[in-house]
Amino acid sequence: MKTLAAALTLCLTLVGCADSAAPKPDATVFTAANTATAKVEGMTCSSCEGTVCSAIEKIEGVQAVTADAKTGEVKIAIKPGATLDTEAIKSAVTAADFKIDTLTLPEPTPNVESQPKEDAAPEQAG
Repeated sequence: MKTLAAALTLCLTLVGCADSAAPKPDATVFTAANTATAKVEGMTCSSCEGTVCSAIEKIEGVQAVTADAKTGEVKIAIKPGATLDTEAIKSAVTAADFKIDTLTLPEPTPNVESQPKEDAAPEQAG
């Protein structure tokens, strides 16, 4: 019986079905500035969470993904400076046989270098 339990644990770990909500030591920090959120229908277990995460993690610009089957919420951390292809996310979720209800992107942060400096002295005609 112990051998069966050990084999099952190993299998779940290898296919990414282990508890995806468990924090990892090098886990990505999900902040409002770098995280898109999605509502996904059809996830019923940790295996579903792993399938959705694996599908989205393959998309360029995605740093990390977490999924919660109980709430249907998926959090997508975006790599710094990357642009996220929302159609690719929707297609990946659909191809994995799930339905994406909503996808909310983070508010863009202003580019500090492109904004005029307030304390700059006006140019003098000379």
